Amino acid sequence: MSTQFCLPAQLLGPLPSHLRDPHPDHSHRQRRSRMWRVLAAVVLGTLLTACGGGNDNPAPAPASGQVASGTDSPATPSGGDTTPAGGTTTPAGGSTTPAGGTTTPTGGTTTPAVAAPAITQQPASASVTAGQTASFGVAATGDSLQYQWRKNDADISGANAAAYTTAQTAAGDNGSRFTVVVSNSAGSVASDAATLTVNAVAVGGGPGKMSMSLSYDSALVSRADGTVWGWGFVQTTTDTTDHLSPVAMPGLAGITQVAVTMGGGENFALKSDGTLLSWGSHDENGIQGNGARLTPHSLPNATTVVGLDHVVQVSAGGSFAIALKDTGEVYAWGNNDFGTLGQPQTVFPWSGTPLKVPGIAGAKKLVAGYYGSLALLNDGTVMQWGYVASGLQTADVLAVHATPGLTDIVDIAAGNAFWAALRSDGTVVVMGDFGSAQSGPIYTVPTPAAGLTGVKAIAATNQSMMALMNDGTVMAWGYNVEGEVGNGSTAGFVATPQQVTGLTGVIQIAGGGRGTCLALRSDGTVAAWGSNTWGMVGVGTFLPEYRTPQTIPGLNLLTP
Repeated sequence: MSTQFCLPAQLLGPLPSHLRDPHPDHSHRQRRSRMWRVLAAVVLGTLLTACGGGNDNPAPAPASGQVASGTDSPATPSGGDTTPAGGTTTPAGGSTTPAGGTTTPTGGTTTPAVAAPAITQQPASASVTAGQTASFGVAATGDSLQYQWRKNDADISGANAAAYTTAQTAAGDNGSRFTVVVSNSAGSVASDAATLTVNAVAVGGGPGKMSMSLSYDSALVSRADGTVWGWGFVQTTTDTTDHLSPVAMPGLAGITQVAVTMGGGENFALKSDGTLLSWGSHDENGIQGNGARLTPHSLPNATTVVGLDHVVQVSAGGSFAIALKDTGEVYAWGNNDFGTLGQPQTVFPWSGTPLKVPGIAGAKKLVAGYYGSLALLNDGTVMQWGYVASGLQTADVLAVHATPGLTDIVDIAAGNAFWAALRSDGTVVVMGDFGSAQSGPIYTVPTPAAGLTGVKAIAATNQSMMALMNDGTVMAWGYNVEGEVGNGSTAGFVATPQQVTGLTGVIQIAGGGRGTCLALRSDGTVAAWGSNTWGMVGVGTFLPEYRTPQTIPGLNLLTP
């Protein structure tokens, strides 16, 4: 920095006397006087310039990179960029970093922070009729989002997408709260709760409810329009013949559910008014439920099961049937071997009219095995009677009793001599003779299916199991001599659940008494695999088995 000086105003006047020439007439004095005048002029000119006197032109702008006189702003490096308040100076060639960010090296780019999840659309409450599924969805913003659906504050195994569809609902699901947690590395956010309302089934259900049932040698389905179709060794009129493709069952309308005995030959159709029809090729031990014995009825003149109304579900075993009323009570009729009717065999060897099964209240789903039955109660426990699991044939076990160790159950299934239960956490347990004819195990206690989680519903054939997964695929395991596992093989016994080949979008599954399997897709089409001895796969052939699913031609349960 340089220092500036300015002379007082009096110095700018005439020269002082001692600088003037006292002897103007002498030449050397004149020369000396001129020299002093020149010197004084030079000094005065320099001082005037330094003081800016008499100069109206502004001072030149400071050079690039210098601070202008009278300003407080810091200098900006040549070639650099001005940094926003709170940021940091970026070297020449770099880019401006926002306040709170980090300095990016020359030539680099700013790495954005992960956007935390934010829910933009909350799940909506749903109202369905018992037996239907319910769907919930959420919309959210953020990076790399993950989802976990919860039911009544408990995680639902396998429910990890933006949308979730429940298994078939029951009365016990009414009032359940569904939420979803959306998360990523930046945090998580929980949705509002969506409430599920499950309305009681109108007596008999109502048109629109689809069902599937398989026996040892035939298959029946009810369509959304209330009609019934069948194939295999199924009775259409007075004759029971093989039908290799689905045919309409004459004289039936307004049907909401069907069932066929695992042993074959007897059929049931639940009407929308809550009454129950039956027909078949014989009437062994009064299974048609009209009060008589050995008096078979055929279509189109099906008989009415006597003494039953307000029925909401029917299931059929080897040679007996059970029905659930909207009161939660259970009734049974037909053959009483092994106590299948819930009554002492010595008192009731058979019954041609429905008998109330004692000791059961608040049931919401029934399933009949070949020689025994299960009832799922509203509180998530399970009652059983008859010969349900191999190795447990004592009289006290054959009577109606609670199944030990089973709580929080949401679905049940039964085969020839085993049963299975689905827990609310999406896992499955199995008990009984599970394919011992092919070196399969006999489980004497409820045993988890290895590695299986995220299950929505279950079904059984005579000696194999199926599990409908939350994502709409199907897993299968167990006896596999006729391709029941559906993965292309016929290994004797498959201990670990395997994915059934090529099945997606499945909403309902069913198994039969010989090992045929059915899967209903969300578009109404039906796939079948397994045993085809009497044409139960429904694809027009008598091939002995199909090892992978086949779509049944011309059959759609949603549309005509």
